[in-house]
Amino acid sequence: MILACCILHNMCESHGDAIKEDWQVEVAEAESPQPRHKQLLSTSMDQSHAEEVRQLFCDYFEQQNN
Repeated sequence: MILACCILHNMCESHGDAIKEDWQVEVAEAESPQPRHKQLLSTSMDQSHAEEVRQLFCDYFEQQNN
């Protein structure tokens, strides 16, 4: 299969067939998909939750040192 692709590629180049830019864009998008991010409802709620989690970690590690 790979050999057939290489031969086809060489034939296209020898005949001067151009590659379309659209093809390269589609391949790039398919090979490295980017994650879709969700829109946050409230950053203030996330901030307070993050501070709570941080405090729990601090308490835990302080207990480990004692």
